[in-house]
Amino acid sequence: SSRNLSDIATMLPHEQKMFDWVNRNGGEATKCCSGVRPDHVRGLFAAEDLADGELACVIPEALALGGATADNVLNAAMNAELQKWGVREPQEREVYRTMGAV
Repeated sequence: SSRNLSDIATMLPHEQKMFDWVNRNGGEATKCCSGVRPDHVRGLFAAEDLADGELACVIPEALALGGATADNVLNAAMNAELQKWGVREPQEREVYRTMGAV
């Protein structure tokens, strides 16, 4: 059943634009909302009751912030620094690139 979202959290206009963008670009963010609860906790909230195992939000990899979607100049700078630090394992490099991109 649908919930009264205003009882859960207040979603700001720019947050709604982000959810609309996700939905237009292959994601599914119709069963969740972001916002701030009355006790000032920011989070991602279920907008309706979900069945066991049902996803509230699907973000395609191409939309997620990370090394694969970061600006080329940023990626080059991060790769140069990681090389200086001696980070050579691909999995470890990707963790740092993802953190740096966010």
